[in-house]
Amino acid sequence: MYRRGSSIALKLRGAAHDRRGVAALVVAVTLAALVGAAGFAIDVGVVLTARQALQANTNAAALDAAYQWDQPGGTQSTAESAAQSWNTTHPVPLVSSISASASAICAKTSGLPTCGTGVNNAISLTQTGTVPTYFITVLGFKSWTVSATAIAAYAGGQTKAMNVMFVLDTTKSMGTTTDDTGCKVPGISSPTRLNCAVYGVQLILKQLNPQIDKVGLMVFPGMSSTWTPCNSPNIEAYGTTGITYQLIHNALDTDYATAIGKLNDSSNLIKTVGDNSNSVTKCLEAPGGEGTFYAQAISAAQTALQSEGSSTAQNVVILLSDGEANATSSDMNSTYASTACSPSTVCSPGHLEQQCNQAVANGATATGDGTWVYVIAYDAGGAGTGCPTQSVTTGTGKSQTTTSYYDSPTGKDTNVWTPCSALQTIASDQAKFYSTNSSCTSINSYTDVATQFQQAGYTLSQPRLVLD
Repeated sequence: MYRRGSSIALKLRGAAHDRRGVAALVVAVTLAALVGAAGFAIDVGVVLTARQALQANTNAAALDAAYQWDQPGGTQSTAESAAQSWNTTHPVPLVSSISASASAICAKTSGLPTCGTGVNNAISLTQTGTVPTYFITVLGFKSWTVSATAIAAYAGGQTKAMNVMFVLDTTKSMGTTTDDTGCKVPGISSPTRLNCAVYGVQLILKQLNPQIDKVGLMVFPGMSSTWTPCNSPNIEAYGTTGITYQLIHNALDTDYATAIGKLNDSSNLIKTVGDNSNSVTKCLEAPGGEGTFYAQAISAAQTALQSEGSSTAQNVVILLSDGEANATSSDMNSTYASTACSPSTVCSPGHLEQQCNQAVANGATATGDGTWVYVIAYDAGGAGTGCPTQSVTTGTGKSQTTTSYYDSPTGKDTNVWTPCSALQTIASDQAKFYSTNSSCTSINSYTDVATQFQQAGYTLSQPRLVLD
């Protein structure tokens, strides 16, 4: 009995000291933990990759929506629809069941278009989807939810440096308060046409970057010498040798602003056009004295941009006129007034006749040189009004003859340019043409002169992502 009990005790002691089964169990448990951790890490890596892909997709969708908004005729609704539908045609790898929520918002970031009551400047998009798991499904996690948000403004992003020349009509009609465009200028209850125009210039200047964008200002009628604010300009006959259209000096300025959105009220350019947001009154007036002849001013603007601006920057002309190119012989110097061309052809620049044709030709030359030519037609009429036909009488007595010079695309028929059609053709393309007159159609829907300037300025930039 004693021996048997002693044998059993020895066997139990031996089993207690046998580690072979424990080691196997530890290995099994450790391997399971390692495989689980590896599986979890793989699933997490897949989720992070999918999250990054969804963010990139959301960024692209917001930018595309902002781009659609920025196009002529684009609206907030257009942008929201574009953002909502983006992932339908641009699926995200690893992410399924994506839902999108887009809305127009007012982003406060500096340098973006200004917001107002019911007016926004950016599109906000949030996309949410699911990512399947592969290893941790055994723990009950069959998918992860991922989301991403992006905000994109429809303008305000820098493209390239700009050389910008404004060319403004300062003939007598621009000094009138007859304004059917709904123009609103801060601090002025009854703005003149010129008030509206220079306020529009201010709005563009606030969008430009003074570190890289250079700006100049020309007016017509021209002057015998450069004009220093706030003196009275010396009006000169069109075509006079040495005539200048450029104000202040023959150079493009960068001191018009201290930063994007903040005008420098001490600069001569801002003294000229004013700063209505700071109650700085413009010096520029509309003295009149001559009819409208803008062909030479367009050519002068192109020449100045090429000689005064950076050769690597984009040249831009922004012309505002009513399109009635109707200068008389008394408005021209003797050379322009007496030089005639064949009545059956298109006159080359430098003639009293075919004034719209000459402007169209000079606009085409600028566009051909790579300049973006924007045109704002201020109450320029369509059918029923035309660039005037010039009648020139030569000889005396029975030898006297009268020749008509038609201001038409061919130069020899009565289907003459209208103020509207001439200005439409001067613009580099129809996206760069704006009109305040309902009889002069434009693909841009804005009818307020100041807003038209502002919208033209936005097209000089591009959509941008915003951290708001």
